[in-house]
Amino acid sequence: MEVRSFDSQPDGALTLGLAALVQALAAYVLDGGDVDRPGESVERHNRWSAMEYATRGRFLVPGRDAPVDVTELVHDAVELARPYARALGSEPWLDVIEPAVAEHRALSAIAAFEAGGVRGLLEHCVLSADARDRAAT
Repeated sequence: MEVRSFDSQPDGALTLGLAALVQALAAYVLDGGDVDRPGESVERHNRWSAMEYATRGRFLVPGRDAPVDVTELVHDAVELARPYARALGSEPWLDVIEPAVAEHRALSAIAAFEAGGVRGLLEHCVLSADARDRAAT
């Protein structure tokens, strides 16, 4: 199983959710679970789709006749990981992942970068974190 670096998350809960997902999927693999790795051309397409469309991307999946929405693949991964996360005590953190993907939060960060460069992205992250902190109190 290969885990690539995550982009920075302005939401600490989402960072913990992603860490819980990776930990649980690693436990699944260590328990003998199988993860099929697609060929290089499929991986290349999927990376392009992720870069171009973020969470609105559609990935090629071996054994499927048509591209699959990222939201569906994330759901499948979370459900596969759930029993392992439960055993590891991190299951509640999985619950933040699918809403973040469904809301396409990554697209607002991309828009902030495109509108204002790195400074715009940093302002977006600070405002996002601040808004969530205020909502929690």
